[in-house]
Amino acid sequence: ELRYTQKPIIVRASYYTSPRQHSIDEYTTEVANIINKVQSCTGAEKVDIITHSMGGIVVRNLIKNNPLEASKIRKVIMLATPNHGGLYNVGQIADVLVNQTQQRELNITFDFLQLSEDHLFMQTLNENEGEETQGKIVYYTIARDSDGKGDGLVLKESVALQRAQNSIVPCNHLAIKNPHRCPAMYDVVKEALVGE
Repeated sequence: ELRYTQKPIIVRASYYTSPRQHSIDEYTTEVANIINKVQSCTGAEKVDIITHSMGGIVVRNLIKNNPLEASKIRKVIMLATPNHGGLYNVGQIADVLVNQTQQRELNITFDFLQLSEDHLFMQTLNENEGEETQGKIVYYTIARDSDGKGDGLVLKESVALQRAQNSIVPCNHLAIKNPHRCPAMYDVVKEALVGE
């Protein structure tokens, strides 16, 4: 058992608990469990969360729908998170599947479908413009602009949030989460974690 000693403790965790795909709401429950476990083991009053891609949507869903759990978060740093549902390539396929699923022609629950800007989940998450960043939490987003559009999967304009500190780095969607492959991201994250 770890106990907080004023020195940063880094815990790497995943909300994937099984190979089966879940909904973002189910992942959100897992993130709440992780936050509680980290606090229990470290004694920390608040946690900082660094998340990649859909993980940022999961954390935003937690913040929006569970104020008690949100009060335990100090900072959220999102790497290549499609905050507004902006995907390309995969996004076009997702939009077709979303339309068919919502019209009950298909019964598909792939989590990535919820990332489409046309999915009811994403529309609800972003329904109050300007309230994407809630509470006293400090938000950071990091995106990539490799081709004038984004990182090959997530559109750069989908990543930025109002009232967040938004950055762009030269790393693709998968490399952006690896400090060795994306030192520019690592520099932004270090600065975000050190700042108040």
